[in-house]
Amino acid sequence: MGQGTLALSKYFFSKTTLNHFRQPKQSAFYQLVEGFYPQSAAAYEQRYQECYGFWRPAIATAVQKFLECGDLHQGFARVRCPKCAHEFFVAFSVPGRF
Repeated sequence: MGQGTLALSKYFFSKTTLNHFRQPKQSAFYQLVEGFYPQSAAAYEQRYQECYGFWRPAIATAVQKFLECGDLHQGFARVRCPKCAHEFFVAFSVPGRF
């Protein structure tokens, strides 16, 4: 994590309470995709193309959107209750079918 990102994170996280904060990077599926997707994509032509056909560009797009979905570094909205002034962040989600 870069210095700017770390400073930004500390600033925003110190200013609000994050209840029900989703951490997509902690899920086993996210870690599996992030860890093995580059190897799978590189080996696709040799190992899988004959059986499954050519590599579709939509695959890379869907994987990238999945990895960015729910990440506060990709954008978020700050939500504030008008009655009690409680604040929290909602990470933007990436629309799509995975």
